[in-house]
Amino acid sequence: MHKKDPINYSDPNQKLEIAIALDSLTALIGFKPLKQITKMLKDYPEIRDFIGANVRSISVKRNNFKEMFTRLVKKSLSDPGELNMVIQNLSNRISKKKTKTEVEKYFIALHKKYDNDIGLLILFFLNLAHLKRGEAIFTKPGIPHAYLKGNILECMSNSDNVIRAGLTPKYKDMKNLLKVLTFELGSPKVSKGFRKGNSVVYKTDAKEFVIQIFNSSNKALNFENQTGPRILLILNGAVKISFNGEGELKSEKFIKGNSVFLPSILSKFKITTEKSWSFVLVSVP
Repeated sequence: MHKKDPINYSDPNQKLEIAIALDSLTALIGFKPLKQITKMLKDYPEIRDFIGANVRSISVKRNNFKEMFTRLVKKSLSDPGELNMVIQNLSNRISKKKTKTEVEKYFIALHKKYDNDIGLLILFFLNLAHLKRGEAIFTKPGIPHAYLKGNILECMSNSDNVIRAGLTPKYKDMKNLLKVLTFELGSPKVSKGFRKGNSVVYKTDAKEFVIQIFNSSNKALNFENQTGPRILLILNGAVKISFNGEGELKSEKFIKGNSVFLPSILSKFKITTEKSWSFVLVSVP
């Protein structure tokens, strides 16, 4: 994609990312399990009829889902008029319901903002996940996802590439999306990390990064024999980083919202504070 369209895809790298909820997070992550998709098509005949899906065949063979979703995308591109009609009919019916599901509430709210966007139908195919503070979701390339509500800490591999399907005013590229989707079906895996001293470590399949979140009221933390570059982000409080530079002890103070790049040459440093604090330390495994 980078070679054919360097303007919209600025590098040849794949994009892996993790999102950690700082308070809470509501997100769309990956395609639902097959049984849920089959039920969804029964509950929303407007979508089923638009793509001409045979619910019985979908429930028999998992591979049929890829074919069905591809039909949905291609028809939305070739017949935007019918797409608009289907979305409007669905909106009219859902609006009349006294009790709406959470997904239906998002559909109505997003319809007011994005009108006849294909993302309004894709919404029903994706898992709606709720993460509590400290919980995380890791997303591999080819997994559709969108963050709907909440504050997160996000870390990703070295790539600016984003293939957007809908629900955005930015550039959308459905044709390339179909090429990269894995079409994996199932519930998302939520991670809580694991304890290591006074930190929580979030380790993923990514070879590019590992995240530690430190929460403490201790006055000092000593880091020794550190290898590789690191990025430190202050979440709360203020910290002072002390290190040996050019033969003398130096220190710098950083406050909430500051980020600091710690180069590989800085193999030993100390973090001190007078009050409770929390910070994120991202390193290369």
